[in-house]
Amino acid sequence: MIRIFLVFLAIGLPLLVASEDCNIRQFFEFKYKYNKIYEHAFEEHRRCAIFTKKLNEINKRSKVLLAAKISFMEGINEFSDLTKDEFRKQYTGLARSNETMNPITDKKEISKTLFKILPENWDSGYDELDLRVPQIHAKNQKPCGACWAFTATGVYEYYLYKKFGFVYDLSEQMSVDCVKKFACTTGGQSWEAFNYFLNNGVDFTSVYPWVGVDKKCNYRDTSDPANGLSKNFATQWHAAPSDETYLAYMLEAVGWISVTISADPIEHYQSGIIPGSHCHGEVNHAVILVGYGTDQKTGTKYWILRNSWGPHWGEEGYFRIERGVNACEIANNYDNERTYLE
Repeated sequence: MIRIFLVFLAIGLPLLVASEDCNIRQFFEFKYKYNKIYEHAFEEHRRCAIFTKKLNEINKRSKVLLAAKISFMEGINEFSDLTKDEFRKQYTGLARSNETMNPITDKKEISKTLFKILPENWDSGYDELDLRVPQIHAKNQKPCGACWAFTATGVYEYYLYKKFGFVYDLSEQMSVDCVKKFACTTGGQSWEAFNYFLNNGVDFTSVYPWVGVDKKCNYRDTSDPANGLSKNFATQWHAAPSDETYLAYMLEAVGWISVTISADPIEHYQSGIIPGSHCHGEVNHAVILVGYGTDQKTGTKYWILRNSWGPHWGEEGYFRIERGVNACEIANNYDNERTYLE
């Protein structure tokens, strides 16, 4: 009976074997590092094939970047066994909207707006500006299309830190459950969360923790300060200009800004500055603009952005893209949500 059983296993569950489409050694290293478990051997082989294809593509691009002396580096990470569609559904989450925010596009009107909000001693001659706050750590949305919720709470957390000097850990799960139904699946936009915060307040993560799945809204009354922040802490949000020069001015004036980009080019980002020529695609991901600078070796101007894939991803949860060339579609001006709080 034992021998028959073993034969059945050997026939029913083929072992993973090396082939051109499956790099077993590196795939096993990947599985161990990211604790990947698959339901059966057929699924494991399928994931190995996806992984190997991505590995080959990364290696090919890396040779081109190295030859061109570009600092941008890619590498295998926890997304490397996902299809492109799976990655987009699970780790982005920007939903297209029929509503228009009417951002300011006329440069004279932008100048008037900036004049109202810029401090008297403001100097537009900055070569660099880094508004990263170590205490406001990069969070992880995990496999839930909630980039927009993490962007909204991140901008609000910075706004409160700048205003009061304290770090508040605000609940993204509340946005997923209360702002929209089935938001992990359907996605959303950061300004929708801002509207909710301004009308209802926002709970603390300690009261409404992140679970990363769609749940019934369990909003706690923020009139009790133990639950969260009431609706009176911020008064309104605004749409920021699409022009990258004015976007830099706005960053200096108000701090962190919600922006949207194409996530496909940053899927396997590790470090460096992503050149504009390597960062184009469909706008599908919300992130936070937190600074800018110029590379001392190459003179390349760049933006600093905060992502929502955890502090282990990229440059401790942040990444850099070339500035002034609409890299990753950061300056596209269609239902794009460059927003800030006031």
